[in-house]
Amino acid sequence: MHALIIIGAGPGGIALAAEASASGIDPSQILILEKGPTHNSAIRQLYPEKKLTTANYKGFAARCEGLLCVRDMTKPETLQFFDKIISDYHVNIQFNAEVYGMRRPAEGGARFRVESSQDQRDRYLSQGELRRLKEALDEKVYRKGTNDFNKTFCRLRMIVLIAVTTGMRASEIFGLRWSDVMYNEGLLAVRTKLKGGKMRYVPMLPELAEELRLFMPKPAKKGNVRFIVNRDLIFPPKAEAKGARRRVESSFEDLLDRAAIEDFRFHDLRHTFASWYMMNGGDLYELAKILGHSNIKMTERYAKLAKQHIARTSSTARVMWNLLEPACKTANVG
Repeated sequence: MHALIIIGAGPGGIALAAEASASGIDPSQILILEKGPTHNSAIRQLYPEKKLTTANYKGFAARCEGLLCVRDMTKPETLQFFDKIISDYHVNIQFNAEVYGMRRPAEGGARFRVESSQDQRDRYLSQGELRRLKEALDEKVYRKGTNDFNKTFCRLRMIVLIAVTTGMRASEIFGLRWSDVMYNEGLLAVRTKLKGGKMRYVPMLPELAEELRLFMPKPAKKGNVRFIVNRDLIFPPKAEAKGARRRVESSFEDLLDRAAIEDFRFHDLRHTFASWYMMNGGDLYELAKILGHSNIKMTERYAKLAKQHIARTSSTARVMWNLLEPACKTANVG
């Protein structure tokens, strides 16, 4: 339990932790969660050694109002400055911790639970649960007693199918546009860019591509021309949505109830994809690229599944050996 959790060990995150400590909050009650292996990853990776990390950004004069007044410094000087701040203010940073959600406890109150990759939650769907999930997804495609599509449920169905077959995060799925669907290449472009400005791509099954074609809205008509604007979001915010953030919790929980699946969160669909990928002989480094992990250590949690699966399937090697034995015994060698 912490009084303050900060996401990101960049200049702002470290400065906030130092200010909080100076204001009287016990440093042991302050935690920074950083998805990279070090603090200030962007400065380390993107700034040349001699380039100044300037306090003034694009002509906007910096005004110091707190403890840490940052002057124009070189990259090494900047990193040394923050190393000293971390040491002097006893800043506690948990590295390789990817944050994917915050939840308010059921009993309410002012506290939140921050969910991150450091939780080491290993929940993923079994083969039977996957079948039940698909059955529950399919049974409400049409409105009861009609041939009319249940648009609300079809939206959830499409979101779940993308999550479980690509490992994409909920925020990445909600950010998908029709122009990101690369039918010819069999890929989905993920708009959350990697460091260095590179775009990330995830594989798209032919079956998923067909589902997306069916889900695509009817082209709008302008004069005699029908068209779909490629920049349009695949899952635009609902009319009653408040704020920019979108969730699937309530409808997803109803889906889990009908599929008789317990102790499962939406983010566990990502774990399900990664787990089954490794159990089917997937490569750990390729999985890291698909999931968009900035550090292989975030992906290594799935390596044990590959080892366990290989150990369980040793019976296949035994069968092959038994098939070879008669030939070895009867072969006339020399």
